[in-house]
Amino acid sequence: MTKRFFTLMIAGVFAICVSGIETTSFAPGDLIIHKEQRTFISKSKRKYLKKELKEELADTIKTARNYIQEGNRKAQTGDPKGAFFDYSNALLISPGNAEALYYRGHVQVTLQEFANAIRDFSAAIEADSQSVELYFSRGNANYEMHNFSEAMENYSLAIKLDSTDKELYFNRGVVEFNLAKEKDGCNDFYKASSLGDDFAKDALNVICKE
Repeated sequence: MTKRFFTLMIAGVFAICVSGIETTSFAPGDLIIHKEQRTFISKSKRKYLKKELKEELADTIKTARNYIQEGNRKAQTGDPKGAFFDYSNALLISPGNAEALYYRGHVQVTLQEFANAIRDFSAAIEADSQSVELYFSRGNANYEMHNFSEAMENYSLAIKLDSTDKELYFNRGVVEFNLAKEKDGCNDFYKASSLGDDFAKDALNVICKE
């Protein structure tokens, strides 16, 4: 799993971490989820079928893969629109390609086309329903649209697939606070903290004091 770096913004948290200054105000909107894109890891059995495919179909998959790689290069160098067209070309060649849908969904997040991103992540899930990254990403896109219930559902589905992912618990805790489920949110921050999430530890110290 790719290491992701981010900033957590909680009202007063940074000051507390640095200087011990107490905070008296907190709003759920002050919490920011883990957002950085993860590397897609397919759980689909399709990838094991390549040797059994006819040569022409294998060539088609290879060509789609080339478009995906070019799209990734453009996305990483600040050209999300160019990346979008490369991923779309990959999907013209290989419809339902979960990897192309995943990465196209992420460039749509970059372009703030969150509804379209959710559609891509959902289509990818139809092709690869065991990928943690897909539920994580669809949850984040729903969070950006303030669809907090849908975001929580996606993080929960991802946790069923990987119960050791600290970022999933933290993100679910954030949306639970936005849904006024503070006790559940603190429980998830505690779980994320126990798995080594330092930002969850800060959240516990600031907003989950008994």
